[in-house]
Amino acid sequence: MDFPFINEDVTGLKHKYGYTQVIDSLASSISGICKYGSVAKLHFNEEMSAFSKEGSNEQPVKAEYHKFPENTFCTGSTFVPKQGGVEEDDGLIITFVHNEERNVSQVYIIDAKKFESDPIAILTLPQRVPYGHHGVFVSMPNQA
Repeated sequence: MDFPFINEDVTGLKHKYGYTQVIDSLASSISGICKYGSVAKLHFNEEMSAFSKEGSNEQPVKAEYHKFPENTFCTGSTFVPKQGGVEEDDGLIITFVHNEERNVSQVYIIDAKKFESDPIAILTLPQRVPYGHHGVFVSMPNQA
């Protein structure tokens, strides 16, 4: 896992959720560069005690995964809070993805509450977005 991010509205507070890009070990070892084949939603308040080692103080957290199609990898994932959202995960995950077989870059928009579901939108881009680019969302002030 790499490039963690959160809902920036809860910066400095205890988080229920965190998000991260997940390395595809096989694709990364073959290519020699890190490739991220999915993003994960970490549930910090929900332990996966079935996976903890006996005698260990470590309690792995519950994780959900949004996996991309084969040979498709992401970069620059960010959380966009829902305007008027109440829950910490009221919002969207927006990430650049690139399908290496078709040489197509896209933007995936994922509902953070329905994390493992299909994206709510996929936008095809007119040109390649190289790996390593990072994303951030800045909302526009209300125009009067």
